Amino acid sequence: MSEKKSRFATIVPTVERFPLPILILGGLLLLVNVFGFFTFLFNPSAMVPEIGTNASAQAAGILIAGRQLAVTIVFALALFGKNVRFMQLAWSLAVIREIADAASMVVQGNYVGLPFFAALLIAEIAVFIYLGAIASGHVAKYKPQI
Repeated sequence: MSEKKSRFATIVPTVERFPLPILILGGLLLLVNVFGFFTFLFNPSAMVPEIGTNASAQAAGILIAGRQLAVTIVFALALFGKNVRFMQLAWSLAVIREIADAASMVVQGNYVGLPFFAALLIAEIAVFIYLGAIASGHVAKYKPQI
């Protein structure tokens, strides 16, 4: 009698190379996070002009820079480590960040960038789902040959 596996079981833990669109989008997000890290660390008012330049603004900048650095490290490890589930974790962090950024824009009444964030969010969710399909062995190209 065969045991039924969960559809979320990891069949493909690592890949030789991630699909090119995932590498390109992941690389771009990595660069954006590096830029955000340095900008928030050294000049938070350049990213959020209303934040000011007092000690509280600097503290907020350092906290946000830390968030950027954490996501940068996870993305870099995922891109170079080639672990599919770890890469999925990196993309889930990106999805959470985009939702938070979009919510922040709505709270501020700034709707100009929302279409961009919506498109980016859709792409990030699609990547997350596709990586899950790769890890679960549902993408023939990445399925182990028996």
